[in-house]
Amino acid sequence: MPRKIIELFKSNLFSVILNSILVLLTARFLGAEGRGEITIITSLSLILQLLNGVVGSGALYYMLKDFEIYELWFVSFMWFVLISFIGSSLCVLFQIVDYEFYLIIFLYTFLSSGLVLQLMLHIHLNQTISYGIIKVFQPLITIAFMFLNRDHFNVEKFFEISIGAIFTCICFSVYALKLNFGKLDLIRLSSVIKRSLKYGGTSQLSNLAQIVNYRYSFFLLESYVGLAAVGVFSIMFAICEVIWLFCATVSAVVCSEVSKYNNLEKEVEETKKAYKWVFIVTALLVLAALIVPVDVYVFILNEEFREVKHILYYMVPGVLLFAVAKVVAHYFSALGLMKYNLLSSVLGVVILIPIGLFLVPQYGVVGAAITNSISYLVTAFALFYFFKKRTRSSLFY
Repeated sequence: MPRKIIELFKSNLFSVILNSILVLLTARFLGAEGRGEITIITSLSLILQLLNGVVGSGALYYMLKDFEIYELWFVSFMWFVLISFIGSSLCVLFQIVDYEFYLIIFLYTFLSSGLVLQLMLHIHLNQTISYGIIKVFQPLITIAFMFLNRDHFNVEKFFEISIGAIFTCICFSVYALKLNFGKLDLIRLSSVIKRSLKYGGTSQLSNLAQIVNYRYSFFLLESYVGLAAVGVFSIMFAICEVIWLFCATVSAVVCSEVSKYNNLEKEVEETKKAYKWVFIVTALLVLAALIVPVDVYVFILNEEFREVKHILYYMVPGVLLFAVAKVVAHYFSALGLMKYNLLSSVLGVVILIPIGLFLVPQYGVVGAAITNSISYLVTAFALFYFFKKRTRSSLFY
């Protein structure tokens, strides 16, 4: 497992660096308001992607114990088309977004869901090289075409370029996986759907609650402060994604490997080793982000983003412990115990909503940072409690 983590981490590191550059470039090209508009649209797409994941990524590793890859793949992509179409239509119908973004939301949601599924299959099949190529080339293609179109660059152009990059990566992934398709049996396919709705539904409800944890403050900031504030806060989240890089890599591997075990003691031992390392590495990354002078953020972005480092201070406690909790959440997912993730996430949302309504209107971006940090802490402590209760062991040894 350590070797697999290192290989995936190298790929994810390059990917995060390129994605961070991508975020910085959109902020510089479009300003805080343009960056804010991109954040709102991607947030809506992310919610639809979670609904897509009910039959797909939500319980993939758990479902692979009983079904063939090609069966899960076929059902997942049919589901992606259906939900992406319905979701994007409703966004336009209820005027959440303008009609001109209809096709963009549909394609971006459908293709992004497909790519997530493909990447999970690469991890499961130990295809770390092709996984790394996809993770790096998606943002690299986007950045290259952004520069080629910089004289006519706007929000719509950003999504058009992103959609093209994702589609290219999916085509490569399909080629690299070389899936062997057998005969599709309707009885087995219906069983895939039923089991997915049961386990994936619970998992994605948990993830939906997490997305509310991540994105709720964006919508509050848009309502009470403005798109520029959303843009500033989105940069802070880009920094958090860098900090959570090691955590995301370890969590994915833990989920894949634990799902193959049938020994409680070994499952717990590997999970504890993983989250101890996650705590240490995440703490070092947080420290590194705090050491960077404010003027560096201003130089890379512009004066509109001077507040980013100040916001990060309020996020540190939640960001650090939530990284550890993500490993525990993936442990539960690997064992089909999504109910614990759901309960923890819902508890975080229950705390998040009233606190956000109180703090964001009064304190703006700082209020949003405090709100998110508190919600992360509540979710993390709930997951730690469930882990300790189920394993009947200490969290630390």
